Amino acid sequence: LQSGKSPREALLSKTFWLIYLSFVTATVPLLVISSSLSVIGKVLPFQELSILISAFPVLSGLGRPIFGHVADKLGVIKTTVMVDGIIVLGGVSLLFSQIIPAVVIIGLAGGAVITLYFNVSGIVFGTRYSTVNNGILYTGKAVAGFLGSVAFNYLFLLNPKLAYLFVLTSSLVGALTLFVISHHSQPAESSSQL
Repeated sequence: LQSGKSPREALLSKTFWLIYLSFVTATVPLLVISSSLSVIGKVLPFQELSILISAFPVLSGLGRPIFGHVADKLGVIKTTVMVDGIIVLGGVSLLFSQIIPAVVIIGLAGGAVITLYFNVSGIVFGTRYSTVNNGILYTGKAVAGFLGSVAFNYLFLLNPKLAYLFVLTSSLVGALTLFVISHHSQPAESSSQL
């Protein structure tokens, strides 16, 4: 028998909005790379940039089963906190103009974010209404898309380092928010996935 919180109950909880904030800000680096790699990578030789642009979606796709496997072993919430921490490392790499490591790190880890956060939501709010709750959570990707394209590019025009600091700050907010949630939330259903 499935149990869980209805969308109304989820939306009225502080935990949902903290998960939403974490999801949005943890997704920003992936969407920055997706939308702006050709601009960020202008400092690279053309062939390297071309390979990186081609490899990025593959890396993003590979991250899902890799970190899914890790989540099955360590637990979903612990793995999601770890993935968010890895994305922070990608943000640090970007801030220090290490474009190739940043793209590889953010690609692999960022690709796993959506599936992991959907599972976090299912653990925290239960599975009965998980499709609707995850649909609401997924609207955060549009918010992250705006931040990762429009806001990032505006900052990039002002100063690339400021834009890279924005990416790092976003990833830090995502990681720290989920870390706090992981230490204060009780699962809706009995689960070993914490």
